[in-house]
Amino acid sequence: MDYNHMGDLISSVRKSKNMTQKELADLLHVTDKAVSKWERDLSFPDVASLPKLAEELGCTVDELLEVKSAAQNNTSRSKAPALIELALK
Repeated sequence: MDYNHMGDLISSVRKSKNMTQKELADLLHVTDKAVSKWERDLSFPDVASLPKLAEELGCTVDELLEVKSAAQNNTSRSKAPALIELALK
């Protein structure tokens, strides 16, 4: 499946695993509100949490970041992608 935004990937994979936002949040030691914001591309996971998020989603950090990069090449729904790229530099 082709994902346009990191939030799409997180949401789709989480749902395919029959996992709630709260369950994913508990695994990552964040709030369910944080997961909700990630899925709506209002914010992005902290860089330090990307390895654990990737593990829980069954993908690699590179795959998460490739989705982020692809989203930046398209019209962005928020300013968060530019902020995360800046944080990753």
